Amino acid sequence: MACVNDTQLSGTDKKILAVIKNKALSTEKIAEEVGLPLFKVRSRLRELKSNGYIIEKDSLYQVNPTVNEE
Repeated sequence: MACVNDTQLSGTDKKILAVIKNKALSTEKIAEEVGLPLFKVRSRLRELKSNGYIIEKDSLYQVNPTVNEE
C-alpha cells in the first residue's frame, strides 16, 4: 500500500492535495475530481490526516495551512 514515508508523498496523495489546496471538499467530490474509487480516497485521506497534511472540518477536507507539501 502506498503511504506517506519520510515526507515523500505518493502520486495519489499529490493529486488529492492539489484538488483540496484552495478549497475544502467532501470525500465524494475529491474522488470525482481525482478520478479514483471512493474507498481509495478515504484510505488516503485517513493517512494524510494522521500525518498532518490535511485537516477535516464538517466532513470537508482541506490542506493543512501549516504544512508545505513537496
